Amino acid sequence: MTGPAKVAKIKASHHHAPNYPSAWRVYLRHLAKWLLIALVVLTLVPAVLSVALAQAKQPRAFDCRQLIAGWHPDVPAHVRIKCRGAT
Repeated sequence: MTGPAKVAKIKASHHHAPNYPSAWRVYLRHLAKWLLIALVVLTLVPAVLSVALAQAKQPRAFDCRQLIAGWHPDVPAHVRIKCRGAT
């Protein structure tokens, strides 16, 4: 039988030129970042607007018990009239 296999020794070269990223990779990364930002904005803006509009369209409920002396600064006049008629 023969001895262990012999492997050629390769010296490491220490004179490598620096690896700069290619221009298209930089451009693609920049484009992907801005597309992601645009996607997030286009997703969040309609969601926020729809929630805001849904809350704005809900009728505000007033409690007639707030009108202790017949007047309260947060209760509109038409609600005061309805509360007087309800009691």
